[in-house]
Amino acid sequence: MHNGVQEEPPVAAMLAPAAVSAPGKALVIGGFLVLEKPNAGCVLSLSARVTCQAQALGEPGVLRVSAPQLGAAAARYALDAAALTLRALEGAPPNAFVELAALYALSLGSAAARARVVAHGLQLTVRADNDFYSQRAALAAVAKAGAAGEVGVAGAATAVALRALPPLLPCMGGAKTGLGSSAAVVASVAAAVLQHAGAVDFGRGGGAAEIAHRVAQLAHSQVRGGGAAAAGDDAGAGAGATAAGGLLQLLLVQVAAHRCCH
Repeated sequence: MHNGVQEEPPVAAMLAPAAVSAPGKALVIGGFLVLEKPNAGCVLSLSARVTCQAQALGEPGVLRVSAPQLGAAAARYALDAAALTLRALEGAPPNAFVELAALYALSLGSAAARARVVAHGLQLTVRADNDFYSQRAALAAVAKAGAAGEVGVAGAATAVALRALPPLLPCMGGAKTGLGSSAAVVASVAAAVLQHAGAVDFGRGGGAAEIAHRVAQLAHSQVRGGGAAAAGDDAGAGAGATAAGGLLQLLLVQVAAHRCCH
């Protein structure tokens, strides 16, 4: 701290790989009732998590986003540090959740910090626990193998069978389970980029989790519609649980509208 201003960490620390996970959520009470004051809601954060790893790519001016479980080619963007915009280059279809979370997180750093990140390029790798997607196909495959005598595990849809599955399975076209995966993606991406860029330091605390929460909440609400948005259901539940953990009370939050990518 110098004259009331926090000094930037060394460049090596700023550009170090950062992996941050965010939990899924289960809405207990509230839903979109929280859009009207003074209604409140409650949400539980879960053990299921989405993890984002942010690291230098080695390609100046490029943001590369990969999600190995989805089986799609990595998405590549041209990243403009000065204008804070992204332009899709190739690969998977653009993902507004990831785009806004990354750009809002980068916007919190100094211009010099953003320039350093862009000069090295940015790689984001996102992985989700099995709980976020239906595992019917995987359980059916286990059951078929068991019937053929290849394995000794039944394929019934039980908690025991689900826990026995290998971690981080491909999504295999399974439906989402409604545990707030998009909010967890936004929260993990925002937090990982903030840490990688040196805008926060989760190891030291100092409000890092609250900053990540606010960035994630803003990005998620913008994708969902912008303007006045509620910290209810996905928009604040998953991202909010990331910062605080446990049981949260959800209240109406006003979010200013911004557009910073195309």
